[in-house]
Amino acid sequence: MKRIIKILHVINSLTGGGAEKQCLLLAKSQAQFGHIVYIALNKKRETNEDIGGVSIFYLGGYSRYNIFLWINLLKSITKINPDITQSWLPNMDILTGILCFFTKKKYIMTERSTEEAYVTKNHRDFRNKDVKITYNSNSYKMYIDGIFRYFAAANASFIVANSLSGVDYWKKKFPRKKICKINNILSDQLKIDPNNKEEKIERNYSFFVIGSLENHKS
Repeated sequence: MKRIIKILHVINSLTGGGAEKQCLLLAKSQAQFGHIVYIALNKKRETNEDIGGVSIFYLGGYSRYNIFLWINLLKSITKINPDITQSWLPNMDILTGILCFFTKKKYIMTERSTEEAYVTKNHRDFRNKDVKITYNSNSYKMYIDGIFRYFAAANASFIVANSLSGVDYWKKKFPRKKICKINNILSDQLKIDPNNKEEKIERNYSFFVIGSLENHKS
């Protein structure tokens, strides 16, 4: 008999980025398997309707060190009593990881970047000259954030990265911790049924894609 589990995802919002889309796709898939799934948002959505069997609620829109945000998430964790709590992106990692430590809840942290996102490194620009990129890692605020996120990661039962670089970053810090790479989910809307003649592409196309090539993006 399949065990139904309660899963709580904690993320700042569901708009604007890849992590937000991955969170929603994963939550919807988990709900389709019959699990009870919640998403806690810090930034309000345009609609309060649940998506694909996933219950979505709002934490208040506070900054990550505002006491009311911590109280609201603590109340939610206590009320829902999730079997697994998963956080997305550093701001929510800090908040969720610390609260799961004190409430003794199983916690999963996700890593969407690489080491270059958190440390000062020398890089070569398009002229092949060395340039120093700090990523704000020397700021006092980033230093404090790093300490709290390290504590959250230490409490995590599992760390899931979407790149080998992300895995390597945390393996250096926690060699014995369970850390793995899971590729990003593709939406079902991107899949083509080869047996459906209407969906077949009748000719080959060439695509020219322009984007930023940043080492800290996975």
